[in-house]
Amino acid sequence: MIKKKKGFTLMELLITLALMGIVAAAISTFFFSNYNTLFKVSKELDLQREGERAIDFISKKAMESKGIGEIQPGINTLDQNSITDVTKFVFKIPNQDVDDTTIKGNIFWLETVEGKVQLNYSEGNFDSVNNSYIATGKTVISTGIKSIELKSSNFFKDASNVEVTIQLEEGQEEKTINSIIYFRNKVD
Repeated sequence: MIKKKKGFTLMELLITLALMGIVAAAISTFFFSNYNTLFKVSKELDLQREGERAIDFISKKAMESKGIGEIQPGINTLDQNSITDVTKFVFKIPNQDVDDTTIKGNIFWLETVEGKVQLNYSEGNFDSVNNSYIATGKTVISTGIKSIELKSSNFFKDASNVEVTIQLEEGQEEKTINSIIYFRNKVD
């Protein structure tokens, strides 16, 4: 009587390893493509969230204001109706006190910090010596801003509304958010 040895032959092991390799390759391809898609969607959502936060904050402050007080870069920018690559803009705040001669504004400006462009906000007063609004503090509103564009149907100094377009960028992902904002306290 011949004894049978229990075990696997080399051929059986090679076939099993080949089948496992084929299955593993299919699963890993599926996993990595889904992971890359998930990563891309996550970046897009982060940009969307940053853009919406910026637009919501700008809208809230603009609706409370009575118009645009300053736009940078450039000279006589209030006599235009469209500006791209805005670095600073100010919405004039209505004076609460009749005797108050101080002109106040909601100031928004772009600043690069650690390689990222961020949108900052502060209330401030108009400085007649420098002919500009001076911020009294700083609050970071949003990061990842690539550019801001302002448009109006009239000249900015007479505008009753403004269209704000914010382009955001992170790595290869880009997102554009825009909104038309009406000034509730605009006096003609």
